[in-house]
Amino acid sequence: MNRSSVYNQYHDKWAELYNSGKNTYEIASIYGCDRNTVGRFIKGIGIMRSKSDYTSHYKEYHSDWIDKYRSGMSIVEISNSYGCDSHTVSNALNKSGSIRPQGETNILLSQRKYVDIDTYFDGINTEEKSYFLGLLLADGCIHSRKGGQQILSLQLQIDDGYVVERLANVLGRNTSYTPPRNGKSDPYTHKAMLGMRATSDHIVNTLRGYGFTERKSTDNHDATVFKHIPSNLMRHFIHGIVDGDGSIGLRSDGRYGHIQVAGNKQDMTAISEVLSSIGCRKAVPYSHYNIYGISYSAKSDVTRILHYLYDDATIYLERKKARADSILGLYRSRAAIIV
Repeated sequence: MNRSSVYNQYHDKWAELYNSGKNTYEIASIYGCDRNTVGRFIKGIGIMRSKSDYTSHYKEYHSDWIDKYRSGMSIVEISNSYGCDSHTVSNALNKSGSIRPQGETNILLSQRKYVDIDTYFDGINTEEKSYFLGLLLADGCIHSRKGGQQILSLQLQIDDGYVVERLANVLGRNTSYTPPRNGKSDPYTHKAMLGMRATSDHIVNTLRGYGFTERKSTDNHDATVFKHIPSNLMRHFIHGIVDGDGSIGLRSDGRYGHIQVAGNKQDMTAISEVLSSIGCRKAVPYSHYNIYGISYSAKSDVTRILHYLYDDATIYLERKKARADSILGLYRSRAAIIV
């Protein structure tokens, strides 16, 4: 089958999304394909925007963005307010020379008068705490300075920055923006990032008590953290892990969904056991160097997992939620045709 023909059924939707202001990276991430596949189609039907066209679409707002940014608003907050991609905002601010130095950023954000909340993780009893614990296990980092201070940090690509800001809010910390490396804005190789750091012995020691270590991808060999998660909140904990170190998308044939998670062997084994309890096959972790992974492609497994993760969920990465909805919608439409 011609690879491009796999996505023919989505072309009308791609055109609609592109005309609404989405870029090819965003559309490709929703449908789990290469952005060049989307770009070739968009260019082929004659609606491809030039870089200057895309920039000029929001040019009238640039002075407002600069004012809001200088007043202390984050790039994510600005892009959400104007319904555009955060890269568009960051590029405009970079060109105007308005990106704040790190020290100035901390001064402005400190005016929000956050109060450190170091006891947040003392009891894992809500969806939000369970999700954040999973996300931190996958993408977070704990370490100690030479002086003995212990630090928790989390950094995600700017498009997922709202999750970092939500964690920063509940811990009473500030966020920091890191521009794309080498001035490039390709979201797959040189990403702008939003990060959060919490210098707190109490928080880090609490996480260590749950089983966190500095080299969590290879050190958590006994999957200790899973033992601290209540059974009714386990799906939110696993959801955090999937959002941090997992992928949701379509297989290369474009007909079936695919879910993959990576980490250490025992954590992957623990996730496999939990998912087998809801009717999925028991996946055996496979290794790639020192990292292990599990994957699911069967329609029944993918459907169960997506419902397990997303039904009634209130916190998640929106781009992965969009892919999950797309896969479930594809399955529903195919079933309707068969019926």
